[in-house]
Amino acid sequence: MPGCGCHIYAENSGFPQFEFIRAGSLHDPEVFKPGMVVYTSSAPSWDYTDPELPAFETMPEM
Repeated sequence: MPGCGCHIYAENSGFPQFEFIRAGSLHDPEVFKPGMVVYTSSAPSWDYTDPELPAFETMPEM
């Protein structure tokens, strides 16, 4: 719906070649797997971070 105001994707000036799909917009989030974790410095203590994924405390430098 063009006027609903839902956030479907995001862009980031640090990664201009990518568009980031917001997981909450997916009908089946299991179809996609994360490729990295950013902003780990602000993650809650209960949030699990997969040790196999690259992780960054803030936005990584390009």
